[in-house]
Amino acid sequence: MVLLELIKLSSDKKVAVDMYGMPPKLASDLTEPNRIVFLVTTPERVVRDYYNRPGHTAIYDCIMELNNPEAAFENVNKMLAYGTQLYLDELYQTGMYNIIRDDNSTVDKTLALVETHFEMKTGGNDKCTAT
Repeated sequence: MVLLELIKLSSDKKVAVDMYGMPPKLASDLTEPNRIVFLVTTPERVVRDYYNRPGHTAIYDCIMELNNPEAAFENVNKMLAYGTQLYLDELYQTGMYNIIRDDNSTVDKTLALVETHFEMKTGGNDKCTAT
């Protein structure tokens, strides 16, 4: 259903879609590399920032109520790092374009990289629908 809606939307305008968590292999099977960009970060940064993200404070609070929160955080953090690294490994194997967020990343810098990848005119009249 989502793919059909995206096809419909893209019939008369450019469409940008956040497909968070889409497996890179699946993405490479669905489209050409010049039509997709992965915004990613390192496992260390995921672990560092995870509990500060909106919607993740409840996880932090839940872990803090456990008998041994330190051990629970260690396990969850290992899982986060492991899962992120697996995702990055798959992404790198596909050769799909990616931008790695770091502490020096900004919205403007990221947008410029995305626009360059998609060969978009900055400040042009092209309208883009984000879903």
